[in-house]
Amino acid sequence: MFICKKLRKKLSICILSMFCLFVFGCSSVNNISSEPPIEQNNSSDVNASLESSIEIADQSENTEDPYIKIDEFIDLYSSSLAQITDISEMDIHGDDYRTEFRLNAFKNAVGKKCTVDSSYIEIVNYGTWSNDSIRFYVYSDSIDSITELFTSIIHILDNTISDDEINEICDSLNDNDQNFLLGKGNYITGYIISNYKDGVIGGYDMMIDCSKINYLE
Repeated sequence: MFICKKLRKKLSICILSMFCLFVFGCSSVNNISSEPPIEQNNSSDVNASLESSIEIADQSENTEDPYIKIDEFIDLYSSSLAQITDISEMDIHGDDYRTEFRLNAFKNAVGKKCTVDSSYIEIVNYGTWSNDSIRFYVYSDSIDSITELFTSIIHILDNTISDDEINEICDSLNDNDQNFLLGKGNYITGYIISNYKDGVIGGYDMMIDCSKINYLE
């Protein structure tokens, strides 16, 4: 009888222990399932954030006046030489299109057209990676006007180019059209050609291209 009681007591203890283990196990499962899921980074949100940052940077860069290099030249010319008038923006890929504007270097080019006395000028700021080059298209009806404009523009682009170099080109205009290379490394190039009508010179066309913009330096 004593043994049976002892067995019953041990059996009760075992059952109680198993019950406690069961209750503890259920509680642990509930705690695990009730924990909030770990938040994972969303790659689309990251990409959107990067794109937004890039867009803000682009907008900041685009706040600079695209005509600033052209306007600087116009101000320098007008302040020390003849007044530039009738200034307006060019339609590079429209009414003011030229064949060379199809090149990639002119994709983001800007330009202004104007007059100096009776001469007509187009000024184009362009470049492959950035607009770091400037080009002048000039029409003038007399040799005196075209040589004066040529001399003035060259001196603004590079005042280290001597009068002798400039005069050598101008003095030959009466006989031949002129192609020229000027400046250290020949970074200023172009031509001056005569326009003939009925065997008579009716004016002059000039193109000056400068691949390094350092006015008066």
